[in-house]
Amino acid sequence: MTKHLTLIVTLLLLVPGTTLANGIIQSHPKFCKPGLQSQSNGPFAVMLFCEDALASHIGVVYEKTMGAPLDGNWNISDRFWQNPEWAADVTGYFWSKSGKELLIATSPIYGTGSVIKLNLMERTHKKVFDLSAYSQLKGLETCMLEMVAVTEESKTIELQLEDCGQKILGNIQISY
Repeated sequence: MTKHLTLIVTLLLLVPGTTLANGIIQSHPKFCKPGLQSQSNGPFAVMLFCEDALASHIGVVYEKTMGAPLDGNWNISDRFWQNPEWAADVTGYFWSKSGKELLIATSPIYGTGSVIKLNLMERTHKKVFDLSAYSQLKGLETCMLEMVAVTEESKTIELQLEDCGQKILGNIQISY
């Protein structure tokens, strides 16, 4: 019975478009579910575009009613935000519990190969990990990074790195 339950739970986690138990939403092509995906605790949503072999791309939308012409760096007629530094080849993203930040992981194939932290109200972003720089420092050939865990209390992200043959090189932990 336990084996069957474990198998069912494992299969549910692999259904495309599902959120992992740790809150990370996988968005690379094998998991991509296109459309507007709202955060549970704020006015924002991610618009996810699934382009199969051309990767997954996103934009952030101020989706809820503003109630005023301005809210932070958003205004009532400017509700969509997209930047090539974080919007292309997204492998996964994570909404903070506060609803004020969005963490995004991108692949280096069509994206920047980095982890970016967005301050949603201010519409600013900061690169917190650069795969190319890390790979050069460690002498690795890496082609993919995925977020596998986020711990908000300690502000850490666990990343899984893969080589170009899709072999897992291992996991690293970074601060954000």
